[in-house]
Amino acid sequence: MNKFIKSTGALSLILLTFLCIAVPSQAATYYVAQNDAAASNANPGTENLPWLTIQHAAETMVAGDMVLIKNGIYNERVIPRNSGGPEKYIVYAAYSHDTPVIEGNGINVLSDSGLFHFEDKRFIRINGLTIQNTKTTHNSNGIYVANSNHVIIEKCYTHNTASSGIGVWDCENIIIDNNEIALACNDGEQECITIALTDQFEVKNNHVYNGGPGTFGGEGIDVKEGSANGKIYRNHVHDLNRVGIYVDAWDKHTSHIDVYQNIVHDCQANGMAVVSEAG
Repeated sequence: MNKFIKSTGALSLILLTFLCIAVPSQAATYYVAQNDAAASNANPGTENLPWLTIQHAAETMVAGDMVLIKNGIYNERVIPRNSGGPEKYIVYAAYSHDTPVIEGNGINVLSDSGLFHFEDKRFIRINGLTIQNTKTTHNSNGIYVANSNHVIIEKCYTHNTASSGIGVWDCENIIIDNNEIALACNDGEQECITIALTDQFEVKNNHVYNGGPGTFGGEGIDVKEGSANGKIYRNHVHDLNRVGIYVDAWDKHTSHIDVYQNIVHDCQANGMAVVSEAG
């Protein structure tokens, strides 16, 4: 009898150990609420005890996690530390019906970077955020993505960016969907939405309008520099001082780009153009 009890106990311990190893940890949902008096980065990040900054979430979250961001003016730069994984995106999203603002005034956003900035990352999704006022250099962007893959940017609003509202460079598997891009390239370089050196992408359902002066750049949606296997469709582009939708090879083979079902009007240059600026 004692031997049976000992054997059963040992078997239970082995089974419990196996279950602890085999069952993956559950993805977490965190909250950021700058306007909540209880908010602190020392908190656990629950809805009742939220974090104070988005950047703290960006340094904490791992594959499968989500942060819900409540109303407030977040005067900070956001640089994600970790990547997600297949079917385990890391998600940065506005809390239900809220419109949180990431504010760039007073923040040094260097050339070829963004207020929301990430490089060498995978499986990241950004939903419903406002990013505004990035004018440190001619190449300061709102959202800037480089050397990354499987990124979704949707339902965001960018305003008053020196360079691109959304800039994507040297990436793969990118979706830019249903964003509003206003006063981008406010006398900076590049384009309102820039897709460069990128393979497999969709730019769809975006509203791009009221661009900057156009001294250095300012086309509406530009796919360029060797980008391939992409679609530009159902976008509304208007009131720009340059081309509305632009496909530019420069000195590389930009290829297999489908452009259809867009509305383009009141652009000072061509509505749409396909060129090789390098000849």
